[in-house]
Amino acid sequence: MFAVVLLLASASAQADYPLAKSLADGVILPTYTELLARLKGLEGAARSLKAKPTPANLEAARTAWRAARIPYERAEGFAFGPIGDYDPLLDTWPIDREGLEALLKGSQPLSAADFAKLPSEVRGFHAVEYLLWGLKGQKKAAQLRPRELQYIELASADMVRQAKANLTAWQQGFYARFTRPSDLYKSEAAALDEIIGGLVGIIAEIADEKLGNPLQANDPLVAESPFSGNSLEDYRQDLEGARRYYLGGQPASQKAGIGGWIAAQDPGSHAAILRAFDIAKEALAAIPSPLSEALQTPKGQARIKTAQAALQNLRGLLESRAVGLVRQQQSPFDQLRSQLRAVSDEYIGEGEIGEALEAFDGVHTAMARLRPLLKSPQTWQDLEQALRKLEDLVRSGAPAAEVKAALEQLNQAISIAEQATR
Repeated sequence: MFAVVLLLASASAQADYPLAKSLADGVILPTYTELLARLKGLEGAARSLKAKPTPANLEAARTAWRAARIPYERAEGFAFGPIGDYDPLLDTWPIDREGLEALLKGSQPLSAADFAKLPSEVRGFHAVEYLLWGLKGQKKAAQLRPRELQYIELASADMVRQAKANLTAWQQGFYARFTRPSDLYKSEAAALDEIIGGLVGIIAEIADEKLGNPLQANDPLVAESPFSGNSLEDYRQDLEGARRYYLGGQPASQKAGIGGWIAAQDPGSHAAILRAFDIAKEALAAIPSPLSEALQTPKGQARIKTAQAALQNLRGLLESRAVGLVRQQQSPFDQLRSQLRAVSDEYIGEGEIGEALEAFDGVHTAMARLRPLLKSPQTWQDLEQALRKLEDLVRSGAPAAEVKAALEQLNQAISIAEQATR
């Protein structure tokens, strides 16, 4: 069991952050490596399907697609860092079915270079899913047109490129920034906040969006992966990925996850969180598959609501117990940086203006904690001005590049303010 002093207090004297490094080595990089391998399997299956569009090859491509979904969904809990640049090209949902059909009706030859210029709404997992299964999930191999077969091959190859670029970016740059003192994570507590934030975020997304949106609309096509009937399996893998991330890998006893860190300080909270994971897993497993059928019956809808409640309970435990423990270890400056990362994740990573604006509530709270520490009125004014500019850009829906530049400017102002207090 890692002691708190080993994980946090001594981090400043070490080259690496022990827990962040353990998670990167034991969970994050292995998952992204597996994703790349499985997408290469999908690419090979797509190539075989194009060469011989038989029922057997269609089923093989579908199997490869489902296999690639597993590591992708398990990685949803640590969707920070480089993946923000590649996720839209891998997993945009919903897709633009009309735009995709228009492309498929075209007569111009498609090359890899042409494909790379297409918008994210006609690329990635769900474009391939739509072509492999069809709108109602009943497409036959004989119905696959030559241009569809070419598109499936191009899209699968493009996904391999995106996954490889993400893994390379982690290995050759972001890994060092995440696992040791850097401009992004000036302390291990800041890295831990990123970890816990990812866990809370994916649990909330399963409950509120992935289950909540199709339930509210009573429409299975609102859920991700509807054409293949894989929606519930996606959500189960989301939760399994979050569990592994919390425990530090599989088997958990061989790794050091955030759970071990929490157990060292509050064994009761750790036990409660583990039990909540188990209850949520059981509740998701109890929803009848496929989701489209569960939505049509009172029993199915009741089980969806039970799963939502279990996930919301897990989220509440993580927020009230784990997040609090992490924030106790952070300086007020790191707390502000953490809140700004939430804004960045929502706006730049997800394209969500409303949720990014909501995230500013945490930013303003963190700013209020800083004010008594700053002796220079000018330093405070510089921080306020940089924050106001960022918030105005987000509210106006400015391009992501402008928001990113404003975030960098504000982070520079935070660093200057931090230096002034030393």
